[in-house]
Amino acid sequence: MSGHNASQRAEQRKLREQMRGLGMSYEEIAAEMARRFAFRPRAAWRVSWGWTLPEAAERYNALRGRGLAEPVTALTGSRLSEWENWPFSGRKPPVTALCLLAEIYQCGVLDLIDVSDRESLSDAELITLGKVAATPAGDQHGSTGSVPHERAQSHTTGVPELWDDLMLRRDFLYKSGAAAMMVGPPVYCAIPGSPHAAEAAAAYAELTAGYRRVEALLGPGSVYAQVSEHHRHLTARLPQIRDRTAWHQLAQVTADTGILLAWLCFDLDWLDQATMLYRQTFDLARELDDVNLAAFLAGRMSRTLSESGQQRDALEFAEAAHRIAGTAAAPGLRSWLGVTRAYVHACLGEERSCREALDSASMLITRDREAMPPYLGFYGEPYLDKWRGHALLALAERRIGASAGEGRAAVDRALASWSGSEVRESGEVLVAAARARLAQHETEEAERLAASAYDIATATGSPRIMRYVTGLRRQLQPGPEAASVPDAPRRLPLGW
Repeated sequence: MSGHNASQRAEQRKLREQMRGLGMSYEEIAAEMARRFAFRPRAAWRVSWGWTLPEAAERYNALRGRGLAEPVTALTGSRLSEWENWPFSGRKPPVTALCLLAEIYQCGVLDLIDVSDRESLSDAELITLGKVAATPAGDQHGSTGSVPHERAQSHTTGVPELWDDLMLRRDFLYKSGAAAMMVGPPVYCAIPGSPHAAEAAAAYAELTAGYRRVEALLGPGSVYAQVSEHHRHLTARLPQIRDRTAWHQLAQVTADTGILLAWLCFDLDWLDQATMLYRQTFDLARELDDVNLAAFLAGRMSRTLSESGQQRDALEFAEAAHRIAGTAAAPGLRSWLGVTRAYVHACLGEERSCREALDSASMLITRDREAMPPYLGFYGEPYLDKWRGHALLALAERRIGASAGEGRAAVDRALASWSGSEVRESGEVLVAAARARLAQHETEEAERLAASAYDIATATGSPRIMRYVTGLRRQLQPGPEAASVPDAPRRLPLGW
């Protein structure tokens, strides 16, 4: 450290102690630091607390990783310095990072930005920050004091804003009849309570489970209309329930049905509608104080973004889901979040983080099917192997590590143990197996597997699986021969 820097640090420390001795607030100290030493807002607030860059980064990491069994990707002092200096140099701090910094500095999030920041931030980011600033403290951090509420509310701080920011940036809503899905529901009178409420909720749940089984066998088109109407019926009925116990029972079923409907939209390549449904159901998860449900929905949003090639946004949601889950969520759910996160890291070329997430997922996998919530009933070792294969093959395609053979072995394990009732998703596993063969120049076998996947995509009417097959066939048959393959939306196939 130069003598000048040491002298300036001593001067700052003396000023801070003097102002604290006079009973002045951290806000006043930050303002004086900014005036006297020409600090940007984020640096001024850090110095007002007397923290070095590494010390502030350590507190940031502690807050971000609070309650988690595994460490999150750590913020370094040098990265924090970049955030402080932006937009004049360095990297732009994400909106979620500004929210966490505001929490450790105990200030408003808008106190951390100045006119230069405002000129460089997007309108959507400014709207999101404004929403966070306008949220009462009790709403941000939980107000009941109960442990479930504290986890479901405080650990989701900033996530709804992250979603809304995304939807503003992508202009998601009301494009393909998304709004029509939610209008015109039947009207019910207020229901104070019913001796049959529990039986009704169970019957609704059985109906959702039945639709889920049919979809796995016959594809999304076989049940989309029925599930959409079922979900509209439940969302219209739910606000009419006055009895809290009955409301809670029906809300759980409504959330599960919303997840199924969002999945159908995802498989039909209607990612805008899937995003809206996941966002709406996330609000319901917060009302239910359900950590598992909130973490799952953030994870599903990560998967949706990854599907459309937005890997950086996908990583933000994957890490948000990891933070929400902490150690309180079911081990099986945390395992699923691990493989979801691993695949995104692989797409970003981050081998170490990918393998760490895969190892964590393997440690947390459970064979106890009863411990799984209904929306996670699909998850087990075959699914873990499938996504291990996807991740390792994605690394191999980027020529990172010796992962092609490992990826093939994992996919082959998944294919050998795949459930006969999961017909539609077996098409994805076949495509992954074909990719593995193609990576090792076994063209004939890759073509055979691609043909089987094509048959399944056709039989189940899955645009998503057909898109994977189309991309694979274009690699197998470059040139005019590929023109006979049905066209697909302009998105890259999974992991490509």
